[in-house]
Amino acid sequence: MNTTNMRDFEDAQADEKESGLEQKLGECQEKLRIYLYRCCRDTHVIDDLLQKVNLFVWEKREQWDSKTPLLKWAYRIAYFTAKSHFRDKGREKYILSEEALDLAVAQEEQDETEMERKRNLRFCLEKLTGRDRELMKERYEESKSVSELADKEGKSADAMAQKLRRIRIKLSNCLSFSS
Repeated sequence: MNTTNMRDFEDAQADEKESGLEQKLGECQEKLRIYLYRCCRDTHVIDDLLQKVNLFVWEKREQWDSKTPLLKWAYRIAYFTAKSHFRDKGREKYILSEEALDLAVAQEEQDETEMERKRNLRFCLEKLTGRDRELMKERYEESKSVSELADKEGKSADAMAQKLRRIRIKLSNCLSFSS
């Protein structure tokens, strides 16, 4: 490949990455807005902060590693943007304290982690056989005892406990692999 073709190829790759970034950033807008709302209840301030976050993400797009979820990176940028805003605005009454901002960040990260865990669990549950999935549902959603499940299946309680243990191991292995 000659130098001109290499530059064209690199330009095309950069355009593709920017296009992907633009689409992903658009998909993040509502979550970023909710995140900023937790920090500050003034919609005008939220709009300004969101615009600053978007501008910063775009200006620093070359620093984004596409292996890192864009939303996670954008949350960090929003955190520092809001923190800077709070520092600049001082003690205005609509501004939350830095501690409240830290709590909002922690809550958002926890929410994202929880959603990710639930997605992974649903994925792993779908990989189980229908009967294994049904047993897990009866045991954990319907809170049936091991004895009840054993009676229903015509097995001993020990055999049922062992079967449930094997299913949990399958789920655990799947969850380790999918996280």
